[in-house]
Amino acid sequence: MENKLISSQLLKKKTSSLAKTTKKLLLLVNFLVAMPAMAHQTFMLPNQFNWKVGDQIDVALSSSLSFPDFGSGFNVDRIEVSRTFINGVDIPIVKYRKEKSALHTLFTASNKGTAVLAISSKKRHGEIAPKNVDAYFEEIEANEETINAFHKASAGTPMQRSYSKHLKTLMCVDKCSIHDKSASQPTGLVLEFVPIENKPNQFVLLRNGKPLANHKVTQALTNKKTYFKETNAEGVFMIEPELSGTLMLGSVVITVPEEVMGTYHSDYATLTINLSPSQK
Repeated sequence: MENKLISSQLLKKKTSSLAKTTKKLLLLVNFLVAMPAMAHQTFMLPNQFNWKVGDQIDVALSSSLSFPDFGSGFNVDRIEVSRTFINGVDIPIVKYRKEKSALHTLFTASNKGTAVLAISSKKRHGEIAPKNVDAYFEEIEANEETINAFHKASAGTPMQRSYSKHLKTLMCVDKCSIHDKSASQPTGLVLEFVPIENKPNQFVLLRNGKPLANHKVTQALTNKKTYFKETNAEGVFMIEPELSGTLMLGSVVITVPEEVMGTYHSDYATLTINLSPSQK
């Protein structure tokens, strides 16, 4: 009799756990289908990562469901910040070419060294339908107090949200290292990945210029494999030495409003690099 009771309790626990997991999956699927912009990866991808002095450097900016596929490009008027450097020297003349699948940034490789291109988009606003709010809270790992307070105050009204994209890429003109002094200087984006000087494969994630500790980072390769890391107490993480080829680092920070019915803001950051020995 006792064994039957234990078995029954275990079955109830498993059933409850399965129901919770199923609910979470259904919420997530519904969320991603209803809000494809949340699942989009926005990144910059150069035609190549190694250039010669005098070359016309061409970097494509695109948003798609999967890196490195191209989907759609920004309009130029969406750019709020654009900074370009080669070996720490500012490149003042940058041109843009808009295509359906990408916005191309063009500039001349005027000198040797590491080329850094950094772009931030203007803030965009939107709404999250009531049926998708719980999935959003699940994604940002909101606490129960925040969730309950929102549902109590919202009375079924949509959630207000906004987002900005902060994008970087690092390239070489002639020979360079993406961990040299010039590449290791922050560009001033709200959220950005910065290589640590003279420490191959090590990066720091900065938010408003300060290290972001214990935060999730994705590492996406062009073969569609994705790896997950977390920054340490100093905001630092390391790319596994065995990884090679083109890599996109990504992270997102959600700012929860002080007022329950305020706007929930997302800052997305990506950095594309090449892990060839010549650039490490």
